[in-house]
This record gives sequence, C-alpha cells and structure tokens, in this order.
Amino acid sequence: NKNVFFPAEDTKKEYLFRNEKKGYYPTFESQIPLLLTNAEKDYLKMLVAEPIARCFLSLETIEQLCTSLDISQTEDCSFIELKNIRKVPADFDENKMRENIKHILEAITNNNAVSFTYEGKSVMVMPVRILISARFNTIMLVALPAWSKAVLYNIEKIDEITVTDIKSDNDIKDTLLNKEIKTVLLEIPYNNTVVQTNSVERCLFIFSHLNKSITYDKRKNKYLIELHYYAFEEEELIRDILSFGSNVIVSEKSPEIRNKIIAEITDILSNME
Repeated sequence: NKNVFFPAEDTKKEYLFRNEKKGYYPTFESQIPLLLTNAEKDYLKMLVAEPIARCFLSLETIEQLCTSLDISQTEDCSFIELKNIRKVPADFDENKMRENIKHILEAITNNNAVSFTYEGKSVMVMPVRILISARFNTIMLVALPAWSKAVLYNIEKIDEITVTDIKSDNDIKDTLLNKEIKTVLLEIPYNNTVVQTNSVERCLFIFSHLNKSITYDKRKNKYLIELHYYAFEEEELIRDILSFGSNVIVSEKSPEIRNKIIAEITDILSNME
C-alpha cells in the first residue's frame, strides 16, 4: 500500500520513507553494521592485490580496505583462480599506470589533447574515454588522433604522457565518433545446457568493454545480445564472434557483419581443401 510507505502531500504523519529532494529516504537511522560474507571478503582481498584493479582505487581506499580486512597489500590470493584472462606482466608498473590514467582523465575533463610516446612513436591525440578490458585484463584508451578515425591504445604501453593546451571541437569529435559507432545483434538459442549457459556468460565477459544490452525472447526461446562498437574494433569483434562456433548466431538484422563472417568462414574452408 503506497499510503503506508510514502507520505501524502497534505499530512505530517510518520511513514517508512520521507520525501526529500525529489527522492525517498528511510525515516529511521539504522546502526546495523554491514556484514560481508567470506566470499565477499575474499573478493575484496583479491581486489586489493590485483594490479589492474588497484589502479582504479585511491591509495587511501586501499589502505582502508587492508585495515578493515586485516590483510597486507601483498595478500596471497592464489585460492582465487581467474580464468581466460591475460596475466599481468611481472614488470607491470602500477605507479606509471596511475599517472597515465590521472593525466588522461584530466585531459578528458578539460577537453584537452594529450601527447605521449607509444611503442617508440610520438603521438598526439584527443582522448575520448577509458575502457576496462576484462578479457585482456588491462586498461585501454579510445582516442582520436588528429581528429580522424578513432584508435585504441593500451595504457600500459604509454610513456612520457603530458596534457597539452590544445582544445578539441566537441561537435567535430561527437560527429566523428557517432559516424563510427556500429551495432551487431547476436542470437544464442536457449536449450538449457551447460554449453549454452557458458556461451551467454562468455559473451558478456568477452564483450565487457562494449556498450550492450541483453534480452530473452520467450516466444523464440533465445537470448538476444546487442553490441555497440567502433569501426576500428570490427576486425577483433569478428574474431571473437568466430570463437563461439555454432553456439552464437549473427542475426539477419545485422547483414553487414554477418556477410563478413560468412566470407571469413568460406575463406577458411577453401584454404583447408
């Protein structure tokens, strides 16, 4: 009953929720502590020790987590096995990654270009956004070099980064990016098997860095996953879709990439003859 939980406009009675700043908030102040399960504590321990995850946590947050969980920052989390992802190199420089992310976020916020060295080459780009790739266990930068086609950079490989005074034209940037955004619709038939269930989970994992939506079509008994990607990601996207074999189908509603995949498969089969 709405009248029990939310206050009427013309009354001053006490209810479970109060209307404040166009939102509803509990009327009572709870002193009940937040209790974590052992599994949640183990995950937090892993988060504190995992190099890539640490880069998104402030040093103060890491210290507070270590104190609250009574652990060290080099906690042994070998009991948690991370599958199908790249191992962070032994020479991974966390401080360098933190500094790179800091400069990139500053540039994105202030609409400035950044210059850096990437794989031995000097680069100046307009940063667009930062992506976390769960599959490759790293952090990527989407950027526009000289306001042209968007490019993906691995932030681990960025050296000598500086924020320049050069400003971008938001209208031009948005126009270029919107032109490059494409959509593909994937279908996963539901047959209540382990393989099918894993295909859905693996799809969400592999394409975790993309904007996406997932629905279940009850009438056709299939999952529909819509992926939004940039044009420069298409080649890698096709390889990832092919890795699912017959468990994932590219919908007829996405004829462009469907035809490219058919051509790719035809080429592979012809080379096997």
